[in-house]
Amino acid sequence: MTFKVLLINPPSSRLYLPNRENYFPLALMSLASVLKENSVRVKIADIENHFYSHALSQTALYYYLKTYLHRILQTFHPDLIGIGCIFSGAFHNVTLIAHFIKQQQPNTPIVIGGIHPTVFAEEILTRYSDTDYIVLGEGEDTLVSLVGVLTNRDKDVRAIDGIAFRCKGKVIVNPKTKYIYPLDELPYPDYKSIDVKTYKMDTSQWYSPGGKDLGQPFPIISSRSCPQKCSFCSMWLAHGAGFRPRTAKHVLDEMEYLYKEYKTQFFQFMDDNMTFDKSRTMEL
Repeated sequence: MTFKVLLINPPSSRLYLPNRENYFPLALMSLASVLKENSVRVKIADIENHFYSHALSQTALYYYLKTYLHRILQTFHPDLIGIGCIFSGAFHNVTLIAHFIKQQQPNTPIVIGGIHPTVFAEEILTRYSDTDYIVLGEGEDTLVSLVGVLTNRDKDVRAIDGIAFRCKGKVIVNPKTKYIYPLDELPYPDYKSIDVKTYKMDTSQWYSPGGKDLGQPFPIISSRSCPQKCSFCSMWLAHGAGFRPRTAKHVLDEMEYLYKEYKTQFFQFMDDNMTFDKSRTMEL
C-alpha cells in the first residue's frame, strides 16, 4: 500500500496584506520531489496561494479548513501531514491548522518544519501537543527517514539526524549535523504537485528593461546557506554554516526546463548568499 504525505503551506500572516507577493511553495515542492523518488504519494495544499486572492481572517481560515482541507483529508487519506513554517509570522496559523487536523484525524502524525520550528523546536513540542515531530533545517533526507520509520522500514526515530520528537513524555532534539552535498544530486522542485496556473502574482508595475510581461516569478535556488553567521540572519541555523553551491550547468538546465515547460520569462534567485563565490557566479 502506497504511503501518502500531505504537505501544507499555511498563510504567512494573520492579516490580509494587499499587494503582497505570491511565490510557489518551493520548499514543499523540493520535499515532494524527493518523496516521490522514494515511492511516496504526495499532495500539496497551498493555503497561502488561496488567500492571495481572498481576504484573510481567522473566520475565513476556519471556513477554508472546514471545507477545502476537510475534503482533502477525506479523499486523500494521508498517512503523514507536513506543515511548513518558514517565518515566525506563519506559526499562529500553523497551530490552528494542526489543531483542526487533530480534531479530524487524531491518529495521523503531524510534522512541521522551517526556520521558526528549527529554532524553537523544544518549546513548540512542549507547549503544542498537536505537533508530533519537527524537522530541523534542511528537510529532504530527514523527512524520507521519518517516512521509513513510520512504514517500519527503519527501526527507530531516535536514529534520525535533525529531528525533534517526544519520547515517554520528554522532548528529544536530535541536532542537525548532516547536510546534502553535492546539491546536484537533488531532483528539481516538483511543479507537477501544484497547479501552476493558479499562481498569478501581479508584476505589471514591476520594472522590465525589455518591456516584456514578466508574469509569475519562478524561483531558483542555486546554492544553500552562507558561512558568515551574521547577527541579523538565521539561515545558517537551518542550512548549516557552509556554502553549498549547485554547479552552473545544473542551475541552467533547470532554468531551461522551466522555460520550455512553462514559458518562464522571469527567474528570481532566492539563495541565502548567491554571490558568495565570485567565480561560480561568473560561471553561472
